[in-house]
Amino acid sequence: MVQKPLSDDQLADDIYRNPPLPVAKVLIGGLVAMFLGFALNFPLKETITSKIQMALTQNPSCPIKAAQTEISLFFPKISLKNLTVSGSCFQNPNKSLQISELNFYLSRPSFFPFGLLFKGDLKASKTQLNIDLALGIPSPRFRIIDSTIHHDLLNTVIGMNDLIRGELTLQGQGKISLAAEAEEGSFLISSKNLSVSSQNIQGIVLPALPIGVVLLKLKLEEAQTLKIEEFTFGNELSPLSGLIEGDIRLSRSGFQYSNLDLLTTLNLSPELIQSFPILNLFLGPYQLEDTKFQFLLKGNLGSPALSKPGN
Repeated sequence: MVQKPLSDDQLADDIYRNPPLPVAKVLIGGLVAMFLGFALNFPLKETITSKIQMALTQNPSCPIKAAQTEISLFFPKISLKNLTVSGSCFQNPNKSLQISELNFYLSRPSFFPFGLLFKGDLKASKTQLNIDLALGIPSPRFRIIDSTIHHDLLNTVIGMNDLIRGELTLQGQGKISLAAEAEEGSFLISSKNLSVSSQNIQGIVLPALPIGVVLLKLKLEEAQTLKIEEFTFGNELSPLSGLIEGDIRLSRSGFQYSNLDLLTTLNLSPELIQSFPILNLFLGPYQLEDTKFQFLLKGNLGSPALSKPGN
């Protein structure tokens, strides 16, 4: 229909009509307002912090106390400060492990496995552990990178005061189960300054042993078997050097209950044998050469037995 031209004192009918309602914008705005209202009024950080503290302290087999817990929601991150790890976590209830800081945060998407990549780092005295954890399909995986273990932490965990001196570097990667247990993996542990402190064993005082170089390659197989692919320590200048190979069948009751099946070759310096003739007496049945000994180490880790290879 042809519209008549409007005179100067007339207005178009369109200005009296209501503009179309932007439904999508209204819905989005409402959802954003609801989310902001919920986030600002609901104590989300406090709730998450309380759940984390309960999970740490109420684990009867491994209680952990954290003096401070920090949560970041917009860049997801959990920081625990000044942790005390009970000795029951490493089968030494008379000791506790002090950790200055533990951080865990979302990093980026992961393509293998397909999912999300989280990063974690732990600081305890001179120990620094860095772990990548990829949660996704088909199974979660972990990676340990650029990590250093100081002898303070190592001696606390194994329950021997000042037995070992020096630092270890650690790398590894593998697959973990839904129960957060390592199912399979490979690990490389090395040191350039390892030494064993002087020890008094049943009245016999053994001197400090500067081992020096250590290289250990481990492979964890599905049957909870830790395979020693290569374990060498010391060199021609060390009072003690050697090679160990074989398997350790891990026990779920604790590492000290694991079973050993290890072929051990030791080289003792002439000076060490002359200073402590009891070593030659103890290792005499397993002597290959003047200063070289070889034996099988079998049985429970807490009380292993020595035997000749082939017996």
